[in-house]
Amino acid sequence: MRRLFALVVLTCGAVTACGHHRAVDRAALASRYAAAVKPFLLDGSRLVAVDVRPGVGDLEFHEVPPEDYRSRAASWKQQLERIRRQVAGVRPPSFLRDAAAQYDASLRQYQAAIDAFVVASYAPSDGLAAAITRAVPAAQQADATYDRAEAMVQAVIDGAKGAGS
Repeated sequence: MRRLFALVVLTCGAVTACGHHRAVDRAALASRYAAAVKPFLLDGSRLVAVDVRPGVGDLEFHEVPPEDYRSRAASWKQQLERIRRQVAGVRPPSFLRDAAAQYDASLRQYQAAIDAFVVASYAPSDGLAAAITRAVPAAQQADATYDRAEAMVQAVIDGAKGAGS
């Protein structure tokens, strides 16, 4: 009976240790994936924060003609597509495929948001602000999708911290 009890205790200890290592391995893989896509995602974040968002403001407050805005928007979309392809070129661990799909979706949604602002740019001057306001939810959706992807990756990384406690 004592041998059986000792075997059960050893087996439980091994399962717990293996579970911890699995969480740490997953976290390490998630950290490597996050590090690999980070430069591309930072380029995308910079593009959105430094060019796209202020560009919408420039359009709304008539700082740039709509034709110039549309030209810039075409360039932004091309840059986002390049970034999307770079992120897609990084193979995620199988357990982060959903996060990778969310990153991809967010970059496509940012492109769609730019399209929505381009459509708004054709509105008459007195209706431009309202047209831009109608396009804002597309950008908010892209932000939310990106945040979900980030949270998914971070949850795996943080999971190992909880397993090690």
